[in-house]
Amino acid sequence: MKIGFNRLVFAGLIFSLMGDVMLIYAGADVYFFLYGLVSFLLAHILYSSAFFRDFKNNPRESKYYGHLMLFVMGVYSLSYYSWIRDYLNNFRIPVLAYIFVISIMAILAAYRYRRVNLLSFRLICFGAIFFVISDSALAFRKFVEPYSFAGILIMSTYMLAQYLITVGTIERKVEIGETSKLMQEVE
Repeated sequence: MKIGFNRLVFAGLIFSLMGDVMLIYAGADVYFFLYGLVSFLLAHILYSSAFFRDFKNNPRESKYYGHLMLFVMGVYSLSYYSWIRDYLNNFRIPVLAYIFVISIMAILAAYRYRRVNLLSFRLICFGAIFFVISDSALAFRKFVEPYSFAGILIMSTYMLAQYLITVGTIERKVEIGETSKLMQEVE
């Protein structure tokens, strides 16, 4: 049974909500932070699955933005992890896994270019970028050093990310690109 794009994104929103609830109690018990991390990890896997569905619709179409995001996220993720690694203690492996999954989510968001309408592509791609910013700010505050504007930065970028992904899902229209049109003409 195939699960549709909208349902995958909706399930991702539900797991994000569960992650939010867990993070509220993270100060009381370190395991709540870990449970929140797992909830968000599952949310990003669900988002990634949805975004991959769009890529699969027309894998021959332009991969320019996907390749660009692959490079950017590769450099950023390795650099950021190397920078905060010494502060992570027992969270090295979970944070590394999380960075990998959120990077995949951002990369797959960028691979949606010319597979969906431009508005949906832009909204979801920027939503993925804001998610990376939010989670990077959260990791810095949690593991490296608390800072005065952390709450505002984390929550504003997080809310913007969820909003953009949600609206991008609502606005989504699958495109039949030039490559697909040519293939249909040949058949």
